[in-house]
Amino acid sequence: DVTSNGYLWMQPDPRVMWRPLPFEFVSGATMIAPLWADYTPDLGGAVYWTETATHCLATWENVPTYGNPNLAANSTFQCRFLPNGDFEFHFLAVGNHSTTGRNAITGVSARALALPVDLSAGGPFAVAIDPASLELAGSTPLVGSDWTLMTGNVPATATLGATLIGFTQLGFDLAPLGAPGCSLYASGADTFLHASVGSGSFTDTIPIPCDFALIGFELAVQGAVFAPGVNPLGVLTSNGLFGTVGV
Repeated sequence: DVTSNGYLWMQPDPRVMWRPLPFEFVSGATMIAPLWADYTPDLGGAVYWTETATHCLATWENVPTYGNPNLAANSTFQCRFLPNGDFEFHFLAVGNHSTTGRNAITGVSARALALPVDLSAGGPFAVAIDPASLELAGSTPLVGSDWTLMTGNVPATATLGATLIGFTQLGFDLAPLGAPGCSLYASGADTFLHASVGSGSFTDTIPIPCDFALIGFELAVQGAVFAPGVNPLGVLTSNGLFGTVGV
């Protein structure tokens, strides 16, 4: 089970554990915790589960910490499960640290074990800093306004940028095509193109008419760039956004 508080239950457990305490971490059912803390995604951000042919992915995207209105303290992270039983933690933004005055627990618990698990002894165990990934951010789509979409962290080698638009959210893994870690979330039924984007970002706007019949209309969007040499395919994709038109 994927919980809102940054961990996954690997066995049934009826408890709702919001406060990251070591005693509860080792005393309950087996859990995997990329970043266990007290989050309130109902006030912003999202928590979702994605399945592809090559992996499963639990994502906590821009989730705020309970009682902390500082947007800089929001967190974005993932737990990726591979077919061979391995799993990976990926962190884009961590808002729970000494600067924000918040705590979190990262690790794996196993109630069946009498002693703590030393992950480094089990190997292989590696920690690395990933290069900044392509990131798509957007405003709220409202009738009678422009939906602004900005793709950031564009590498300097990018020669073409695109904002892809579709009517359903996909989950097509691009690793078999030569872009590991990238997925296609928007079909590209319509596309904004940018030539010679270089480093930095590019922005597009989708005008939404002032028509109340559009309330509830849904669009899937995603940023992408062509950057020769970043991977065998030469393509990077951003996270996907799924917008529902409101008022």
